[in-house]
Amino acid sequence: MQHVTKLFFLNLFLPILILNIVGKNPKKYGLRLGKKRLTILFIILFVSISIPLMFWSSRRVEFREYYPIWSSARLNLSKFVIYGVLIGLIMLSTEFFYRGYILFQFRKLGMFSILIQTIPYVCIHLGKPLLEVYASLPAGILFGYMAWKTKSIVPSFISHWLIAIIFDILVMV
Repeated sequence: MQHVTKLFFLNLFLPILILNIVGKNPKKYGLRLGKKRLTILFIILFVSISIPLMFWSSRRVEFREYYPIWSSARLNLSKFVIYGVLIGLIMLSTEFFYRGYILFQFRKLGMFSILIQTIPYVCIHLGKPLLEVYASLPAGILFGYMAWKTKSIVPSFISHWLIAIIFDILVMV
């Protein structure tokens, strides 16, 4: 729980506070729905493409030993639902910080801002299973592209959250 609180504070609350202090609207940093049809299309495509990769990787020992992050999620449905909400908060704060705050902060650099937010995003995956570190590079680029095109963090947030939950279920079965 402390991990969730820290990420929520550092990646969501603090950047929004800074934006408000300097007179910038957080909606311009992806905290809005954006282009609805494109958002739905991106979510369906990204999750659909990820499912076969998740099936394959969920059988690998390094992932089965690492996930789910909180072993109590394995105990029963109510604990897994609480775990899912906490993962959602982590994903929301992560997506806002990288795909919102960083990406849109550098939007004047055009599509190069996608690469800028991807580099630190990959770095936060260091220490996780190596295949996940490698996968975070194309995922970071695609999540950044989704945010860029929709002007919203919603498609990357929902995709990331769904993938995390589906993957944890696959690892546990």
